[in-house]
Amino acid sequence: MTHGGTFVTVEPLEEVARAIAECAFVASELPVILSLEMHCNAKQQALVAETLRRHLGDALLEHDELCSFGRRRGVPVECLAPVDLLRRVLLKGKVKKA
Repeated sequence: MTHGGTFVTVEPLEEVARAIAECAFVASELPVILSLEMHCNAKQQALVAETLRRHLGDALLEHDELCSFGRRRGVPVECLAPVDLLRRVLLKGKVKKA
């Protein structure tokens, strides 16, 4: 699993996830949004998810947690403000369909 296909060098996802975990909230506590476009099969997508969970831990905001957080606040998820999600990592993704 690597990061590539753009005008940057190809980097192993493991190293990218480790760097995000170490540096994400050094300058600001505002949420970090990772935008992923995965051109891989379901097994590899599961490996991506596990790698991110392993390195980001509790900072990674999973879908079910996000939805319950919005319900507790009494607002739709779309209406949560960045200040509501301090020190959290959100994923925006596009995956290859099986």
